[in-house]
Amino acid sequence: YIYLELARALSVREVSRRFSLSPSQVSKSIQKIEADLGVKLFERTSRGLQITSAGREFNEKVKRFCDDFSASAGTVKSLNTNRRLSVG
Repeated sequence: YIYLELARALSVREVSRRFSLSPSQVSKSIQKIEADLGVKLFERTSRGLQITSAGREFNEKVKRFCDDFSASAGTVKSLNTNRRLSVG
């Protein structure tokens, strides 16, 4: 969720406060994602952060994944009827 928040806020400082992390931890987290993907998700400028076109595309995919995951988790939870099977 750090990535999604950073894409929304475009502020490492804001995201670090929200997640109770240091700005360095937020930056390192994003740098690891960028290294794993092999693309820059954000341009770092003297005026702050700007999301790249790859970052926008990744953002849409991550949001869709999170929405699908939440919906799937809700569906599975609703299947839990807490019934016990007694044999004998």
